[in-house]
Parts: sequence; structure tokens; C-alpha cells
Amino acid sequence: MPADRPQPLPTHLHELRGALLGPLLLFGLLLAATFAGSDAILRAMLKAHGLTGSVSLYAPAEFLRVRLGLAALAGCLGALPLALLQTYRCLLYPSDAADNMQCVDLGGFRDT
Repeated sequence: MPADRPQPLPTHLHELRGALLGPLLLFGLLLAATFAGSDAILRAMLKAHGLTGSVSLYAPAEFLRVRLGLAALAGCLGALPLALLQTYRCLLYPSDAADNMQCVDLGGFRDT
């Protein structure tokens, strides 16, 4: 197997950007979709626990903060498997194979 070729930092940053672009786009899509439907989701959650009339808001931005928190949680949980898959793929392959797959080499094992 040929030795690793040293590459400049911008090349590695370009590969890293390519590997993380999918999970970031998925996170943004899930965040927007969940935020759009978060009012209905929160009402259903309150109704399921019997808290429909007992919840009060103390600050004007509190409901917005809860909706954003719910959307961010859904985005993180939804994009996490893809981010872990991208990282796992890069760990499986040595540097030369990672270069061919446009993947960042994170120091995976080498079959010699």
C-alpha cells in the first residue's frame, strides 16, 4: 500500500465541509419543518398529558423559545445518525481510500 500523501490544510477543510454538508442540511430542513408544525405538536403533547388549560407563559418570548427548542431537538436527533454515518465511513477507510471517496481521513485502521 502506498504511503500517505501530505496534503495542504485547505484540501482537508474542503473534504470536511463535504462530509458535514449533508448532516447540516438535514438539520436545517428538520428544524424548519418541526418549527412550522411545533404549535400542533406542543398542543398534542399537552393534551396527551392532560395539561391543556394549566400551562401559562410568563414572558412573551417563552413560547417562541420552547418552539425553537423543540425544533432544534428534532433537528439534532434526526441529523445525528447521518453525521455518525459520515464519521464512521471515514474511520473505516485508510487515507487513500478516503481520498477516492471524498471523505476526511480521521486516522482509521490500515490493512497492511
